[in-house]
Amino acid sequence: MSEVYTASTMVDVIDALPTLFGFTPQESFVGITTQGPRRRFGFRLRLDLPEIADTPSAGTVIAAHLNQHAADGVILISLASDHAKADAMMNSVLDNLGSMPVIAAVRADAHHVWEYDSAGNIADADPGQQRDTSATSAAIVQAVAAGQQIWSSREDLDRQFEPLS
Repeated sequence: MSEVYTASTMVDVIDALPTLFGFTPQESFVGITTQGPRRRFGFRLRLDLPEIADTPSAGTVIAAHLNQHAADGVILISLASDHAKADAMMNSVLDNLGSMPVIAAVRADAHHVWEYDSAGNIADADPGQQRDTSATSAAIVQAVAAGQQIWSSREDLDRQFEPLS
């Protein structure tokens, strides 16, 4: 039987992302469908954040993928140092998502997490919830102890599949 990790906050969910993808997502948009009253994770996707001009088409594609799954809800996460880029991507997905309930929609950078309101906005005065990235999260410790290998970046993961010279 596999171990179950329980996330209590969105910081916990973000800290667990490396266990879902095998690497630490950066400058990415993540969508995770949920099922049931305990909001168990279902289908998940990650996309490199596009340039702002390309967010309308990317948002359409992401929303279409998320809507293809019989989910009770969805968690949306924009991970970026460029907040304008993160916000543009989030708003594009929210505009195209349709009637699927949004459990949470957040923007995160290396140090903070901000929650979007139902209109896709973050209050200007919101300082965000602080993230402690100096420690390894409980989700990662649990996953590695169970035998999962997690790479520090997608590039490190990609190198594992490069042909040998």
